[in-house]
Amino acid sequence: TIARHQSRIVRVRVASNRTMAIDSEGRPPKSYEAIVANGADAAIARVLWEYQPAGIGSYGNQTVRHVDSQGTPQTLKFSRPVEKELEVELTYTVYPEEEFPGVAELKRVVTEWAVGEYSLGKDVIPGRLQGAAYKVPGIDTVTARVRWSGSGTWLTTHLPVTTREYAYLAEENITVVLA
Repeated sequence: TIARHQSRIVRVRVASNRTMAIDSEGRPPKSYEAIVANGADAAIARVLWEYQPAGIGSYGNQTVRHVDSQGTPQTLKFSRPVEKELEVELTYTVYPEEEFPGVAELKRVVTEWAVGEYSLGKDVIPGRLQGAAYKVPGIDTVTARVRWSGSGTWLTTHLPVTTREYAYLAEENITVVLA
């Protein structure tokens, strides 16, 4: 869940619909949608009020109130994204001329990479997880398989992520297998 993350805002996407029709993602005419993971509702409302475009309404799955500088309550909307919990299986071999620091380091490096990589709407590409694993000394070969938590089927193909979702990988969701 989003509560696992730090309190600061770490993932944000803003999209607008400047047309006079509902757009392909359901935003009403003349609206914008801020999709925000983390951050306190009050802080998000303050920033939205300060920086929102003039004459365009806010849209989203969350409603917050903000009191403006004149003391008038303002209603703003934004969306919280859906966190998709990712599971990864890494099958590797060791290159004998280098010292492999161990499975814990492999998991740490891949998890750290994933936190920086998976922004809103960014698909999961198994080959890129393999690339992150190669940053660990002593890795000779590595193959990554992925799945959404609880889905059952391991895949070597892309996992799609919508603009209102993001992939999240925790170290405990990485299985490491020595080939």
